[in-house]
Amino acid sequence: MIWSEFEAAAPEMARLGAEHLLRTGLAIVATIREDGTPRIGPVEPFVARGHLLLGMMRSQKVFDLLRRSPLFPP
Repeated sequence: MIWSEFEAAAPEMARLGAEHLLRTGLAIVATIREDGTPRIGPVEPFVARGHLLLGMMRSQKVFDLLRRSPLFPP
């Protein structure tokens, strides 16, 4: 996500969101497994250079997201 665009569109919501993410260091992400069932789990959020980044190394959520990404077609 391009956080700077979110800040421009909804500055108060972005401010509150950034404060929460930095205070807790935690976000919950839901993805969809190959079989269509949900996968819900914690990730580490970071805002850097105007982008929201999610730390999820060695996580099955990464593969769920890559499978759905237009950058990585099947």
